[in-house]
Amino acid sequence: MEKITQKLKRSLQTIKTRLKENLTPDKKTLTGATLGIFVGFAIAVFASGIVYVNALGWLPVLIMTFSILIISFVAAYLTISLLRLIARIHFWLAVALVTGIPGLMLFFHLTMTGTALVFFTIALCFALIGGVLWQFRIKNWASLKKRHRVMVLASLLFGLAGITGGLVWLLHPGQPVEMPSNAAMSVENLPPVLERANPGEPGPYTVSSLTYGSGEDQRRSEFGADADLITKPVDGSTFLESWTGFSGKMRTRYFGYDQKSLPLNAQVWYPEGAGPFPLVLIVHGNHLAQHYSDPGYAYLGELLASRGYILASVDQNFLNGSYTDLPKGLNNENDARGWLLLKHIQAWEQWNDDQENPFYQKVDMDNIALIGHSRGGEAVGHAALFNRLPYYPDDANEIFDFHFNIRSIIAIAPCDGQYQPARTRTPLTDINYLAIQGSHDADVSSYQAMRQFNRISFSDDFDGFKAGVYFWGANHGQFNSMWGRTDFPGPRINFYNLAQLIPEEEQKNISKVYISAFLDATLRNETDLRSMFMDYRHARQWLPETIYIGQYEQSGTEYISTFVEDLDLSTGTLAQSTIHTSDLSIWREQTLFLNWGDYDTRALYLGWNTTKSDLLMPYYSIQWPAEALATGKNSILTFSLAETTEKVSPPGTDDHEDDEAECEESASQKNDEEKQENNHEDEETKQFIDFTIRLADINENTLEFPLSSFAPVQPTLKRELTKLPFMQNQAESEIILQTFIFPLEEYGAEYPDFDFENINCISFIFDITKEGVVVINNIGFMNYMPG
Repeated sequence: MEKITQKLKRSLQTIKTRLKENLTPDKKTLTGATLGIFVGFAIAVFASGIVYVNALGWLPVLIMTFSILIISFVAAYLTISLLRLIARIHFWLAVALVTGIPGLMLFFHLTMTGTALVFFTIALCFALIGGVLWQFRIKNWASLKKRHRVMVLASLLFGLAGITGGLVWLLHPGQPVEMPSNAAMSVENLPPVLERANPGEPGPYTVSSLTYGSGEDQRRSEFGADADLITKPVDGSTFLESWTGFSGKMRTRYFGYDQKSLPLNAQVWYPEGAGPFPLVLIVHGNHLAQHYSDPGYAYLGELLASRGYILASVDQNFLNGSYTDLPKGLNNENDARGWLLLKHIQAWEQWNDDQENPFYQKVDMDNIALIGHSRGGEAVGHAALFNRLPYYPDDANEIFDFHFNIRSIIAIAPCDGQYQPARTRTPLTDINYLAIQGSHDADVSSYQAMRQFNRISFSDDFDGFKAGVYFWGANHGQFNSMWGRTDFPGPRINFYNLAQLIPEEEQKNISKVYISAFLDATLRNETDLRSMFMDYRHARQWLPETIYIGQYEQSGTEYISTFVEDLDLSTGTLAQSTIHTSDLSIWREQTLFLNWGDYDTRALYLGWNTTKSDLLMPYYSIQWPAEALATGKNSILTFSLAETTEKVSPPGTDDHEDDEAECEESASQKNDEEKQENNHEDEETKQFIDFTIRLADINENTLEFPLSSFAPVQPTLKRELTKLPFMQNQAESEIILQTFIFPLEEYGAEYPDFDFENINCISFIFDITKEGVVVINNIGFMNYMPG
């Protein structure tokens, strides 16, 4: 027995020794693996810089790549030198690994989990290949033992397969995603469509184009020697304090001018005719300065010019991020972007009065609109503010004297708050506003336009509106044909599922319909078009099929409750109004948040759950003195509403409390009930939230209708931007309020005794959908409906 035991120990020792010999690489193999890792990360960092080759050329990209690698190498070397004092590791292997971290984090911008996966995939695959190739360098194939040959081949094939598979996965655009259920289109009786020509189609005018600029632009001939009209540069140094230092000098050297002599450059599309024609300026946002953005709105220029507008696509590429931004570029420059737009309008005003100018008396200076995309979308708000101010808010030495008739602004996927005048978010009054945002915007991945939307107020004598449209499947770049499907340069964008985006032409068509209709409605007073901003379904015959969530408010609206006046839950905004509730699981008022910051407003949160009892009747009611609010049969009830992902329990229960009867059930009974409950939940997820709205008059007559008489609530839109969900840095969803519109005249025949002129109560009765949580805002009455 003792001999057998000793023999077994010797056998195990032999196996252990052989495993160690076969599986533990020698130093020369590790050297090869190290070199392989260096090469792998060098390729990855170089690939991320390829996007700049067209603009910069190969040499600057190579210099930039090797600079990053050298800096990373030095930092890694120093870091590992320190760590080696603590732990004994293979020195150069650790240096190689750490060298790749800064480049991956700088260019990929994934979650930590996603970055770690990419890091270890590159490290493992190139380590295997490097180790094998180094083996071949010091040994020939014939000298290897059979088992070593198998290990070498397996390592090589595994490394090559990993790299090949990774490249194929990165280059593949992803998989199409099924569009969520559309609540607005689920109702039987859809609203009538507008009986008129599609505003997104070309109009009757012949279109011509030209460019204007300084005449001295050294980078773009269309604004230099080939410019049709010459403009004088302007001094923007007050607004561009960050145009300084080494990066400022490099920017000046590249463009040929500094912040004291900024050019007024633009491409213009205009209708041939006597005019005068409304003036529209559109400005791009931040993009690589060497990849010019202003030509990307030609599709809008050609459309609007054919419909009788002059459109100028303004060049502000010199304010964009540039490869000259070392160590940093411009920041907080959106005030400069807005100010420059006003300087452009000054030039147009001069041309309109100049008999020798081709635009003499052809510009309708009483009807001006501004359109901005991304940072440009924020800038048009600053321009509208500056237009009415006597001084620059942050420096009274800069005198303003503009006062143009800017009637409308449009913000396409804007940011907000990059510049804050006097450290205050930009407020606006008496101006028409349109916001456009895509759900799959990977760059500005939050509906920031709603912040500016909520900071626009109307006076009693102003006739106008503000509107927004948020639609499924649109990204940031496809609003500009130069930016396209990729919201980021590669290889970062290669981790995103681009196959789920709506086609670029569809996204442009949506832009064309909404922008053209908005300009017609606000600059030409074609008021029937307002209905499509209240409810997109009036224009569904013109729009591609997707989910649209609209926001709308107009001047003259009287609000019962906006939830911003105080912290008292028992009162509303309207004087002497009181609030009553019953059987609600959630009832609170709070700041309404976006993924980035807040909405610049507060809202009401209501939750209910009647799944455990049919005796519960949750409701929320606001009462007010009838004389405090002017209503009539032509009034329109309006409010904003959205579903939230917040969970809700029946009132009076504990979320963590188990039912005693359930604890006494057998295991088999529990499993059966759980299956039934899961099936029931699956059915409920297909159901849209609906509830009853009840109005009451001073005679206690009531008028009732379901929310779904307009539309049920759109379920929260959840997006997975990346190919693998755990790689996504952006939030999965955010609260998008939708405006609901209920013309009271539609209920007059059914409720002949109801006193529409003396309404004194509104109630939301949650008696249809058994559970849910909603956000409600801006409950009130409008007294105007487009024809």
